[in-house]
Amino acid sequence: MENFLNIDEMNVVIDNFEIYKNDESLNFDDIKNTLTNINHYYKTDNTKQFIDLDEEFITKMNTITKLHDTNVTTLKKTVQTYVKTAKDVAQSFSDIGDNNG
Repeated sequence: MENFLNIDEMNVVIDNFEIYKNDESLNFDDIKNTLTNINHYYKTDNTKQFIDLDEEFITKMNTITKLHDTNVTTLKKTVQTYVKTAKDVAQSFSDIGDNNG
């Protein structure tokens, strides 16, 4: 039976996506720490704008992180479902062949 989804390649994509997500998280933490330090050490007339920027950045990055977590989970479940379905279909065809032979 021909498979249309290369499971090995899909797993590589998922692994790469998780690496990207982890790298992004590290960068997010670095930027967040830098913005926090700016807010603590540099008091200017623009401090309120830095605080607002910090809060906006954290909110947006948390949203992106949640989306990436959801995407990774969805990809993993899709691969698992595909593998299970492929096995079930192969078994069904095998059963049909056994009953006809």
